Amino acid sequence: MLKSSIIYLLSTLLNRSVPLLLLSVLTRHLTPSEYGTIAIIQVFLSLFQSLFGGLNLNISRNYFSMGRHRFRSYMTAVIVVLIILFLSSTLLAFIYLAIELPLFGLSRNWLLAMPILACLSMANLLNLTMLRTEERPYRYATWEISNGILNLILTLVLLLVFQLGWTARAYGIVIPMALYGVLGVIALSRRNMLPLRFRWLDVKETLWITMILIPHTLSGFVVSLIDRIFIKEMMGVDQVGIYTIGYQFGTLTMFITVAFLKAWQPWFFKKIASSSIEDRGEIARNTWIYLGLLTAGSMLYLFVANFALPYIVDERYWDARSVLTPLVLASAAYGGYQIFFPYLVHLKLTHVLAIATPIAAFINVLLNFILIPQFGIVGAAYATLGAYIFTFVYVASISCRRISLPWFSWKM
Repeated sequence: MLKSSIIYLLSTLLNRSVPLLLLSVLTRHLTPSEYGTIAIIQVFLSLFQSLFGGLNLNISRNYFSMGRHRFRSYMTAVIVVLIILFLSSTLLAFIYLAIELPLFGLSRNWLLAMPILACLSMANLLNLTMLRTEERPYRYATWEISNGILNLILTLVLLLVFQLGWTARAYGIVIPMALYGVLGVIALSRRNMLPLRFRWLDVKETLWITMILIPHTLSGFVVSLIDRIFIKEMMGVDQVGIYTIGYQFGTLTMFITVAFLKAWQPWFFKKIASSSIEDRGEIARNTWIYLGLLTAGSMLYLFVANFALPYIVDERYWDARSVLTPLVLASAAYGGYQIFFPYLVHLKLTHVLAIATPIAAFINVLLNFILIPQFGIVGAAYATLGAYIFTFVYVASISCRRISLPWFSWKM
């Protein structure tokens, strides 16, 4: 697990560090208002991605309990569900336009492209999840790093050579997303993971489980991104750009926890399937170690981020430093929640998230409404912190009560 974690960590960091590597260039060529426009596009993209629920989680949940022949037909059922969700989200996009809901500066064409981009993004994620579950970290790293490099090069060429302004960054995000989604489906097909036969019972079960998680993913969207909408309406799109820079810096530790958990999940599901007290003690021990390192690492990163931000971004964005403390703490709380999320999947208690995350979303919206008028973008950061602390405490408490692990006697 440690070896795979290091590979996943490096590949994910290289991929996710692209926005940070571009910060110095983007903040000198784009105004805060233009950077805010990019943030609004990402908000809508995340909204449509949330409509696909946790479809990829069905892979890890079933891979170790099904034979390979059976699992191959199940993967085809997953793709059928992906198509159903795509058609549903496309219909919602047309309804959104028909009833003339606010676009917050987004064009109609961008909105209509969102279901396609979200679908292809999930297709890429399905392939990456399959590589992780099969414990093929080097293939995974190649896929992730090449995606990040294309994102970086495309943005720089469109911005510096063709001088397309903020659209250069927008195309730099969505073109690799679409390309790797198509390549992901091709890769699964070439590995004989998508036979033409499937069971409609698998489609119904997967669709049901995925739809149960949609309130969770939608609420996750609210917690992590709705603050941009509040800031735009209350303070203007230029403040969205400044806040987004602070958010990118403040939540950098999320990239590290996500990378670790990509290795943790298949290892966890394999160990938890065993009735051995040694395996369960290992799970408890590694959970404690992870939480300790997460806390210490977050405090160290907060010091580094406060020092480094003025040297990386243009002075027009220096006010972003004011949101770093609450956002780094929010990232730590989110990382703590993530380590317990597979526990709920194993216990088939994902419906718990349908309770926890909507409450967290309500807390976030309420705090944004109250705090932004008084404290500006700092208020939005503390609203995010409050929502993530609640989610971590709620999910961790239920997981620890419902699963039998030697939490306080794991030293063997």
